Amino acid sequence: MFRNAANDLNYLPNSAQPGQKSALAANRNAKDTSDTTGVAKAFAVEYDAAWHKAAATSMHALDVLREFCNFPLEHRVHLPTTNPTESIFVTVRQRPRLNLEVCDDLAPQGNAPAMFAYALVMVDKYRSRFDRIVLIYNPSPAKIPMYLAQELHETLSKRLPAVPVLDRPTQYAGHARKIAREEAQFGDPLLVSISGDGGFNEVVNGVLDIPTSNAVCAVMPGGNANDHHRNTNSRPLVEAILHAPIKNIDLLRLTVSNGSEDWSRLAHSYIGFGLTPLMAIGIEAGRKGALHELISVARTIRGLRPFTIVRSDGARATMDSLVLANISGMAKYGKISESSGLVDGKFEVVMLPHASKWRIVLMTLRAVTIGLGEQPSVSSYAFWLQQTTPVQADGELMQISFGSKVVVDSVPNSLRVIS
Repeated sequence: MFRNAANDLNYLPNSAQPGQKSALAANRNAKDTSDTTGVAKAFAVEYDAAWHKAAATSMHALDVLREFCNFPLEHRVHLPTTNPTESIFVTVRQRPRLNLEVCDDLAPQGNAPAMFAYALVMVDKYRSRFDRIVLIYNPSPAKIPMYLAQELHETLSKRLPAVPVLDRPTQYAGHARKIAREEAQFGDPLLVSISGDGGFNEVVNGVLDIPTSNAVCAVMPGGNANDHHRNTNSRPLVEAILHAPIKNIDLLRLTVSNGSEDWSRLAHSYIGFGLTPLMAIGIEAGRKGALHELISVARTIRGLRPFTIVRSDGARATMDSLVLANISGMAKYGKISESSGLVDGKFEVVMLPHASKWRIVLMTLRAVTIGLGEQPSVSSYAFWLQQTTPVQADGELMQISFGSKVVVDSVPNSLRVIS
């Protein structure tokens, strides 16, 4: 279709070409085939008398135009700038010095098959691992993710010209999960969550809603805590997209059962009861910055209420905090463990039994200074809640009602990531 468009322009003088280009744009953006037919016929009537060959070429391609308009409009936007052959070989073309050195060795021998085989090897070696990169973010101008997304889109388009970069801004709470689920259903996408831990949690759950997905996840920190990124990042995101190996990490699965109410949620970093969600609420409501956030935590401790659990062995425990974590650091400043890992099939259990407020403050200070030290590791932890209790799965806050059975277990090697 686009070759025919170029032929049309060849048959027209420069003064008439802008009108043809406008007609082509109208065809590309037509709602359906009837609109396309009308635009093509109008062009033929206007240009037939003076430039018969251009009009004839346009009508000759009418069937192709109709077929083109059977594609959804959002797909048609990408087709004019996408050449499948060029997209495959662009990574070879970008390495001219290496290519010339090899071809100089092979050309004198007249070894055309060897040169072709070398090109195919280069294509296989340097082609992108992803068929598209999807940026998922909150588009609010008052939030930093929108500006990070714009910068990342521009950078990736330059560094990976053969890979489409798609913007998928969220429109409401929970929309990131729906977007991730839609994108994970086909192809080999890289889903980049430009967010904090809560936004990344939605993307992770959306991808795992499709058990057979080939999607890979990554996160660019754009939220308040960013605990997962802080504990797992090894290089800048763009360099990770280009060079970092794809690896599988463990997830945590929270399963809640209470008669007719059964639900589950995955977490990439931690699940916290008691103090952890209350601290998150206090930090979010207060002013930002290290000093102000520590003050918010201190205020939160004053309103803390203990909760009681009954473990599967029948033992009862009253606690101020219970954290089950894949990572060693939380809430920006706290170091809760010395040995947590994302690939060992286990998670750390960090318990804070009910105590006086000053002891809780001392424990918090210890966490943000020298750390809490070694913590026990398990692959599953189960208990019953004896009162309605807030819970935080990564950055997502929820309530679990009285009498619920709670099971947290490790889901080994369940998420494909780069970092």
